[in-house]
Amino acid sequence: MSAASYRDAARKLREVLDLLGPYAGPCGFCGHPDRRHRQADAVAAEVAADPIHGPAVAVDEYLDSDMGETIALMVTVAVLATDRRRHALTSGQAARADREVWADLAAGVAGGPGA
Repeated sequence: MSAASYRDAARKLREVLDLLGPYAGPCGFCGHPDRRHRQADAVAAEVAADPIHGPAVAVDEYLDSDMGETIALMVTVAVLATDRRRHALTSGQAARADREVWADLAAGVAGGPGA
């Protein structure tokens, strides 16, 4: 595993996060380039805690009701795939890769409408 494999996983996570809603900027808590990661992490935690009933609970608690359990599972897989430890990266290396993957979105938000 490597930074390249992590970037690929982060790109897939970014695509899945688009299913949750539009990009709204970086996370104010941890600095991740996409604040939607907190919603995705909550969904993944719910599914991991109870693989049988967790997807339904995640839909009720964290997702729009029209988003099915399949979305909850997709989010969980994407979150787990971006665990930096799977790619043998330090937190700094993972943060750099995340900034690269989300650079265009971050620049668009920083530049305002039409950026």
